Order: sequence, then C-alpha cells, then structure tokens
Amino acid sequence: MFNYRNGFWLLVACILIYGFWSYSQSLPSTPSTTESKVLLVTSGPGPYWEAVQAGAEAAAKELNVNVEVRMPKQRESLEGQMQILSTLTPSDWEGIAISPLDAEQQTRLINQLARETKVLTFDSDAPLANTLGYVGTSNYGAGKLAAELVHQALPEGGKIAVMMANNTKANLLNRKNGFEENIHRLLPGDTAGALGEYTIVDYLVDEGNDERAAELVRQVFQDHPDLACIVAMNAQHGPILMRLREELDKLGEVALITFDHDEATLQGISDGHIFATIAQDP
Repeated sequence: MFNYRNGFWLLVACILIYGFWSYSQSLPSTPSTTESKVLLVTSGPGPYWEAVQAGAEAAAKELNVNVEVRMPKQRESLEGQMQILSTLTPSDWEGIAISPLDAEQQTRLINQLARETKVLTFDSDAPLANTLGYVGTSNYGAGKLAAELVHQALPEGGKIAVMMANNTKANLLNRKNGFEENIHRLLPGDTAGALGEYTIVDYLVDEGNDERAAELVRQVFQDHPDLACIVAMNAQHGPILMRLREELDKLGEVALITFDHDEATLQGISDGHIFATIAQDP
C-alpha cells in the first residue's frame, strides 16, 4: 500500500522567525537595550499549530528573541483571527507573522499592520498585501500530488468527493486548483492511454466544524452510493473519516487520500484504511 508516512518529500518549511532575523541583518545596525519581540498568529488550534509553535520557540531561543504565539480558539474562525489582529498594537512587535484565513478580506488590515512593523505571511499567503514575503510550501504541488495518489488508488477512474475546511484560505484554494488541474492529466507513474475517467461530484466545505463535516460525508454517500474516493484536504478530516468507518459500511470500500499526520490518520494508514496522506514539516 502506498504510504507517505515517512520522509514526506512534498514540503520542508522554513522557520518564520529566521525570516525576520535575516531581514534585520540587511538593515543598518542600531544599538538596542531591549530584546526583539515577534508575534505569530495562526489560523486556529490543533496539533499542526502546536508543532509550528514549538518550531518558533526553538528558533526564538537560538536567535535570542522573544516570541509569542496567538491562536484563535476555534479552527478556521475568521472572526476569532480578526479579533486578534484588530486589537494588536503593531509598534509593540519587531515583526508579526500571520496565517490569513481570508486573504481578500484581510489584506487591508494586514497592510495597516505593515505600515508600523514588519509582516510576513506563513502557511497561507495574502499575495496582494504589502508583506516582506511568504513562508510556506507549494500547496498547488500538494494538490497535484493528491491527484497523482488518486490515479494510483483508482487507475480505472471513479467518482470523487473533496473535503475542505473553507474556500477562502489561499493554501486550500491552491490545493484545490492543483488537484482540479491535474486529476484529468497523465501524471508520473501513469500509463499512456490508460488514464481512467474521474468525476468530482462535490466539494464538502465544513468551515472547520467536525459535526458539519460528518453530515456532509453522510450526505455525499446518500447522493452518490457509487462514490469511489474521498480527498480530505485538512488535518482534522482523516480522524473524522476514521470515526465514521463503523457508522458507514461503504466508507471501507472507498479510497481515502488525506492531509497531515494526525495520530488517528497515521493509524488509519497502518490499519489499511487510508491509502495515503500528504504532510509537511510545520
């Protein structure tokens, strides 16, 4: 069985604080009696973001800066993230790193912060914002890899449902585009002339709500009893699908392609329930 548990080659992300540090080295040095402070604002809580926090804290110790990580209390909560950003005093921070949940809506606020301090985006970009840059992986490439895995799992084709936490975050939109633009193309490992017919029957957008995600999975099986594959594009989806296995007999007959390396997802791979997962080093 195909397995990306070890040695995920899709991505190796840079540590955000290093970006601030590198930028500062290019500026004229000025005496300072205070230690630099940087802030990271995630798009929610969870194991992935806890790993991001651990990496940031390790880099902060190495570079002798203070780092604070603030997480919205709920996953994919634009309101929660906006509350954090809108109450910041930018001058309190040497730099601020943001993983924006809705680049279009948040660009104006990000630009306001960037007028008073250095700002980076990470994990998900806001390409029209006036930031120093973006630290992250190729989510388009991740979507393309998901298409390649579907080809391996279902060489003869079939119906596919795609799970997404939202349709506003840039990294998810890039994953979606990478998948859509490559699911019907010959990819590495395909045999010329043998590409099956693939149909994306639905996008299950749950807004980060586990119960809503489960409802959408139940509904797509009701609407498409011949569903052949689910591509689950967020970390929480693998565990949700594993919890639904006992409830939905047909789930065991469907190829599952997931993202990230939640323990339940990795156990699902070990048990043969998940075909593959795509993960990054946060």
